Amino acid sequence: RKPNIILILITDGGDPHAAYRIAACLQKKYTRFIITVPGYCKSAGGIVAIGAHEIVIFDNGELGPLDVQLAKQDELWQSASGLNINAALDQLREETLKSIEHYLLPLTDRSGSRISTKTALQISKDIVVGLYGRVYDQIDPSYLGEVNRALKIAIKYGEILQKKSQNLKQGALAKLATSYPDHGFVLDQEQIEELFEHVRGVTQLELELAQALGKAA
Repeated sequence: RKPNIILILITDGGDPHAAYRIAACLQKKYTRFIITVPGYCKSAGGIVAIGAHEIVIFDNGELGPLDVQLAKQDELWQSASGLNINAALDQLREETLKSIEHYLLPLTDRSGSRISTKTALQISKDIVVGLYGRVYDQIDPSYLGEVNRALKIAIKYGEILQKKSQNLKQGALAKLATSYPDHGFVLDQEQIEELFEHVRGVTQLELELAQALGKAA
């Protein structure tokens, strides 16, 4: 076995447990683990990338957030993004607060103090509950718990792999997990360099290797 290994990885994501096992194995068996990204390397692929001592990024290469893909309810072959679910909840909370303000302020201002703030707030609350109550009723707490648990799993695996790779910059793991709005968000070389310590472009030899592999790379 050679002391170093280069892994060429293209993936839309998948099982974070499998991603951890791959990265941990390569960390254990090799002195230096380099990941080469000629195309998509999303979600669980990012967990593998955290385990690498160095990231080689092609012009078309891109990482993505540490998103989690969960099976959609009542759908056999479809999955939902944990980031999309959390973004939807954030939007719903924001719209609910805006609606309370929308009804509360006119009631207090236009009534000429004939309606107290307490009464105006109660009226506003009743209106907003009527508007959004049925939407909130459709939210499954157990499913939200599954989303948050899956995200914590990805973060914990990242913490373990980072201890050996030492390639993440300060605060980068939290940013990868929570700061991006969508599963498909593109992290190109410039953004990857803001998150990781050891990042470089592709050499001519690595480019020729990828071209020789064709669709496999």
